[in-house]
Amino acid sequence: MGRPSEADRLALLDVAFAYARFADRIDAASLGALFVEQGTLRINRPGGAPPVERNGRDEIIAAIAGLERYDRTFHMIGNHYYDVDGDAATGEVYCIAHHVHGDVGSKVDHVMMIRYQDQYRRTSDGWRLLVRELAVDWTEERPVTTS
Repeated sequence: MGRPSEADRLALLDVAFAYARFADRIDAASLGALFVEQGTLRINRPGGAPPVERNGRDEIIAAIAGLERYDRTFHMIGNHYYDVDGDAATGEVYCIAHHVHGDVGSKVDHVMMIRYQDQYRRTSDGWRLLVRELAVDWTEERPVTTS
């Protein structure tokens, strides 16, 4: 593996940005299309609970549609690192993900500090996720003070 070209780095970063945007808009089909057909979304949960794994676009799309249970989400992408070897790449992308829920006057923001551990494949449609593994480092619950 090696340092990516600037074009590859930007294309891989675009995947991370698109994932966040589609998650916040609950555009599950577009988010699912960021994965190869048999891609994997794996969520590691704090406290040693077994990971939740979704395999294939249909399962990934169904999982993302579950974000509808929140009033609003906001995924902010931060640090990002990539290694490329031909048509394969790995990456680590930092994210702070906000999930607002609750009753009017007592809404809460469930905040997740995430490191996405990614494997990518270059396809005829560009870079796609082969595996996205969420390492949730910690979570916070914050009161929401505005609507």
